[in-house]
Formats: sequence, structure tokens, C-alpha cells
Amino acid sequence: MSLLVRGMSKTYPDGTRALTGVDLDFAGGTLGLVGPNGSGKTTLMRILATLLPPTAGSAEVFGISIQDRDAVRRILGYLPQTFGFYPQLSVLETMVYFASLKGVSDRRRIDLLLETVGLGARRRSRVRGLSGGLRQRLGIAVALLNDPRLLIIDEPTAGLDPEGRVDLRNLISSLPGNRTVIISSHIVEDIAQSASVVAVLFQGNLLYCGSPSGLAEAAENQVWEAEVDLSDLPALRQSHMVVASARYGERLRVRCIGPGQAGLSPAAPTLEDGFMVLVNRGRS
Repeated sequence: MSLLVRGMSKTYPDGTRALTGVDLDFAGGTLGLVGPNGSGKTTLMRILATLLPPTAGSAEVFGISIQDRDAVRRILGYLPQTFGFYPQLSVLETMVYFASLKGVSDRRRIDLLLETVGLGARRRSRVRGLSGGLRQRLGIAVALLNDPRLLIIDEPTAGLDPEGRVDLRNLISSLPGNRTVIISSHIVEDIAQSASVVAVLFQGNLLYCGSPSGLAEAAENQVWEAEVDLSDLPALRQSHMVVASARYGERLRVRCIGPGQAGLSPAAPTLEDGFMVLVNRGRS
């Protein structure tokens, strides 16, 4: 078992409850944590990375308790949502610097990782000149320096344009090596493209953990499409969750979640639909 979490809770000193009794079993592969901002994703990842103590509960990574911080950190690679590099250093100098901190002396590994993340040709470039996507690639290379068995990546596509998000998703999916990856995002599509198992967090509670297809099935027989007048939209919003709309003159093509009724046609549920159904249940 790559990851075993039991009764994980975290309450901050100001009274904010970030996690409430989370139980999670994950055998291996790529686990995607998805949820709105403030759902507890980062808190859970920081606890697993031994950077934050839980208020209650326990967790094991490959059979190692997170209480044994040194042992966990030897097999861990962690890329937080916000991280800093020295902007005046080159890409290569940055890798050499972090390699020395991690006790990695093999220059060949640095060269291999730069090629793996697509920065081989940019090794002499200054960090300050890199785009957001290239900085994220450099961050992933740094996280992989110690060849970790567990790689934790928090919101890697945040702030990237659509092309950058696609490039980064493809990179993460193609990373070599037999390792477990935990990746988080508030964008369901980014997780679905990368993860074999999806876990939905909302207000510190685990609402779902299973296959991406199972997440879509949570919205089975609850997704509808229709063309309505603009004047009909307020009434529809009273009875349904409108998740998408496009205007055509004085009419709207809408996609909504809720009970069936006259004028609505059934639609195949998507992962985002399933996510919205679960979050809506979590609010009630």
C-alpha cells in the first residue's frame, strides 16, 4: 500500500477546521486530489510531506509512519503550489544548488532530469527569464532529484494558460520511473487527464475516492440540456444548478443538474458534472 490515511484531522490555531476524519487507501499510481480552493487539499499534502503535524489521525507512506519524518523525506519529492528560485541563477545552477542540498552528486542525473522535463536546451537560461510553465518544469525536475518513491505536486497548473496546462499534464503523465504521484488541482479536467484514482475533498471532508469514470457516474440521470428564453433562466436556477450556458440571440443553450422536467433533454454526465453533484451534496 503506497498510502494509508486513517482519521486524519487538522484544526488550525484560529479554529479553522481544514480536515475532518479523512480515511484514504491508495495502492499506487497517480492519485488526483480535486476540490475547490480551501477544501483541504494543500493541508493534506503538507501533512503527508511531513511539513505540518495533524491534529488527529495517522498516515503511512509505503509502510513508514509520517511521524518518522527523516525516513519519509528520504523517499519524498515535493513541489508546493508556491516556490521560489534564485532568479539570477541559471537553470543548471539551480539544479546543482538543490542537488547539493539533497546530497545528490551525480551530474548525469541532473542532465537526465533536465532532458526529461524539456529544459535541456535551456540549461544556461536565467530563471528570471523562464515562463510560468517552464518554471513549473524546473520545479518538477528539482523534486525528482532524489529519485523519490513518492512525488507530491500541489496545483501545478495554477496560473498557466490552456496550452501550458496541457503541456504540464502531459509531462506529469509521462514521467519515468516506478513511483507514486499525488497531484492536486481545483480544475477537474487537469486531474482527470493525469490520475488513475480521483479523491474529491470539500470543506475538509473526503466525498469520493475512486476511478474517474465513477466520478462521472455520480451525476447519472441528473444532467440535462435545453434551449430556453432569457426570461426563463431565473426560474430554472431556482430548481436546478446551471453549470453552463451559451447565448444565441434572445435564447440560451443551457446545461444543468437536477431533477428531470418537461423541456429538458438528458445529457451524458462528465467528470465536472459528477464533481458538482458531490460538492452540492456536501453543502447540504
